[in-house]
Amino acid sequence: MARIAPSLGLVGTLIGMINMLRGMGGDVSPETLGPNMAVALVCTLYGCLLAFLIFLPASEKLKAYSIQEQALIHMICEALLLIRAGQTGREMEEILNAYLPPQKRQAIVERLLLSEAGSKG
Repeated sequence: MARIAPSLGLVGTLIGMINMLRGMGGDVSPETLGPNMAVALVCTLYGCLLAFLIFLPASEKLKAYSIQEQALIHMICEALLLIRAGQTGREMEEILNAYLPPQKRQAIVERLLLSEAGSKG
């Protein structure tokens, strides 16, 4: 849609220009040309605004979500293969932590120790 919206705006501009030029047949006056020219330019404006303010940002966000989802599916498939191969929990954790960004990596043992310390305290 981001690629198509400006083109649709140009189609609207052409239609507005055709109406404007059709009015130039007999009685040419600024009162008749002005509104038709405004319609033609507004179509282009709407097409560009829709493309750059709505469709392009939405497209970028959907691409980012798609990349995250693909990474998650790949990680799940890897985990299933590791389970099938009989890997231990610690080995699986080390292998699967490679899929996560460094700031999100936290050992399961550390989380368990923190939860035990919280329940005792």
